[in-house]
Amino acid sequence: MTASHPDGHPRITAEEFLNAEPDDFSSTFGDVEIVDGLVVRLMAQSEAHSRVVRRLAAALEDARDPAGPCRRIGSDTAVRFADADDHRADHRLNMRYPDIFVRDSEPYDVNTVRDHIALVVEVAWKSTVDSDTTEKHKLYARTGIPGYSIVHFDKSW
Repeated sequence: MTASHPDGHPRITAEEFLNAEPDDFSSTFGDVEIVDGLVVRLMAQSEAHSRVVRRLAAALEDARDPAGPCRRIGSDTAVRFADADDHRADHRLNMRYPDIFVRDSEPYDVNTVRDHIALVVEVAWKSTVDSDTTEKHKLYARTGIPGYSIVHFDKSW
């Protein structure tokens, strides 16, 4: 980790992220996304959120046409998006973990998987709906991902 944000949030470079062992990174930071190098801690998913994600991913798996094309379903897996245009190395990295994504069958590579994604699904709840409908929507569109679905499952808000 290179520096700390005034709010106490650490920053990380792409090299630091890519050179870290996955277990080392998660044990240091917990569940996070990285936005312009800033490590943003995520709240733990609720049991209901986790159940919806699992069921949607399973439904997408079951809906795949066995005759092709080959599609793979990912869930809560790192996807590196284009680096921010900043001369400071610890202000560039953009790493997200979409709830679900559908991609072609190219071998998974965190640095290039974004170019193979056909659909992203985010399961929104009260604390994530703003990010899901603004920041992530723009990010996925800018990346050229053709499909983006937001699932609102909590009827209390």
